[in-house]
Amino acid sequence: MLRRAMRGTTRGAMPGPRQARGWFALALAHAAICLAGIGHVGMAWGAPAATDDAKALLNRGQDPFFRISSGMTGCPEPLGPRIDEAAWQRETHHRLERGYRCHAEGRCRLSNAYHYDREIAETVQRRLQWLSRRDRGSPHGGDPTLAQTSLWLTVSRRWVTIQGCVPRGFDPKPLADALREVEGVERVVIETTDRPSQRVPYPVFPGH
Repeated sequence: MLRRAMRGTTRGAMPGPRQARGWFALALAHAAICLAGIGHVGMAWGAPAATDDAKALLNRGQDPFFRISSGMTGCPEPLGPRIDEAAWQRETHHRLERGYRCHAEGRCRLSNAYHYDREIAETVQRRLQWLSRRDRGSPHGGDPTLAQTSLWLTVSRRWVTIQGCVPRGFDPKPLADALREVEGVERVVIETTDRPSQRVPYPVFPGH
């Protein structure tokens, strides 16, 4: 751009003050554009990939997903029902098929198994509150209680999945049995560990 402006002058002629000021302003603008471009590239390279991955992972199916206890530190947060756009595109057809099958086989009153999930989640939360009150008022002989765990819960297609960390000696079976009693629940899946620093039996949310 600067070279084209210079070619427009008479060869061998000295530029006047006004023309010189114009060239100088043009050169400054050109330099500013170059520096802005360099700064933009630098910011793009410096963006952490983990943050971008986490932002792309969303609960696109709106499956109920919430934390039910936080008694242990250092427990990795489960990925839960959060997926990226590409996975959601692949999952959509399967969700429709799986959801309708329950009604077609005569196992569901509603037309889609996923339509039960919100009501199940609300009932599960009341059930957990009752279990917590019961634990506080009952002797346990030193056995770990629900309040000492760090657990997350997902409800999807009438399945309740519990993921997270439990102290050694904690028996998850009574918890699973109590949640199976909730109306509408078809299955309870337990994915917990008492050694979170070594391994966890579930996918982990990026950055956790």
